Amino acid sequence: MDVNELRMRGRSVIGFAMPYLVARRPDLYEHRQRELWRLHANGHLRAAVHRTLSLDEAAEAHRVIEDRENLGKVILEPSRM
Repeated sequence: MDVNELRMRGRSVIGFAMPYLVARRPDLYEHRQRELWRLHANGHLRAAVHRTLSLDEAAEAHRVIEDRENLGKVILEPSRM
């Protein structure tokens, strides 16, 4: 991957290596997992949803993501057809 190409085009590579954390720091992984479930159970976590679209609008969903318009998840919902 050419890092200069990424910078010149304003692109980024984003990821998280969960298997690495699980293998190298299982104690930290388990602690964080328990904390996340606790926050979820108490209603303190909510998914950031940018837009919910029907399957008929899949092309629009792809456009939103490709154009980097979304500030959260773009959801395709079959029941909205």
